[in-house]
This record gives sequence, structure tokens and C-alpha cells, in this order.
Amino acid sequence: MKQLGPERVLYGTDSVFNGVPQAQIAALRTFTIPESMQEAYGYPALTKQVRARILGLNAAAVYGLDPAAVRYAIGADDVERLRLAYREEPQSLSVPHRHAYLGPRTRREFLALLRRDGGVPG
Repeated sequence: MKQLGPERVLYGTDSVFNGVPQAQIAALRTFTIPESMQEAYGYPALTKQVRARILGLNAAAVYGLDPAAVRYAIGADDVERLRLAYREEPQSLSVPHRHAYLGPRTRREFLALLRRDGGVPG
């Protein structure tokens, strides 16, 4: 943030390999940069607006999305329909356990997945 500015920082996660990133997001939502560090090292304040940029608004700009317009369109997408169906009748959908990790667990499994999907030549 100090070198590039808060408008050029995006949140990313390796949750594909390490599970649900909710704890990381919660930590970022409450993290602050102490005033002493701001003064001593020139770090900018980590305000609510800066966090909103990092957690999604900057990415929206990269992808050419209007957050205000997209926010209302999301309510009618496939994920929302599945979520509502699951809420009304959980047995109607085949859903893995929320803590189950179904992806590759080793480098070998990951490379095999990439080869299978055409991501890496064999």
C-alpha cells in the first residue's frame, strides 16, 4: 500500500490448498496499522474504505465490473438458486461436508489434475 497505493492491492487466497479463507478475511476486516508504524514507516491507515477496496472493489475495477450493478444481479444467479434450494430442502442437493477438502492433496495429484484439464503438458 505504501509503494503502490491502496487502489492497487487485491486480496487473494490459496484456499484451494488450505481450506476456507474466512478466518483470513475476518482478520483483515479487523486489522489496523498502528499510528506509530504509520508515522515511523509512512504506512497509510487501513480504513474501512481501504479494506473494501482490497477485499473486492479493486478487483471489480480490474474485471470491468460495476459493483453497484452487480450487487443486485447476484440475487438471481445459479449459486443463489442452489443456496435457496438447499435452505428449503437440504436433502435435495448432493453437497460435500463443509469442511471436506475435495481437491488435490499432493503436488503429484495437482499436476495430474492440471494435465487432465489441459493446464500442463504431459
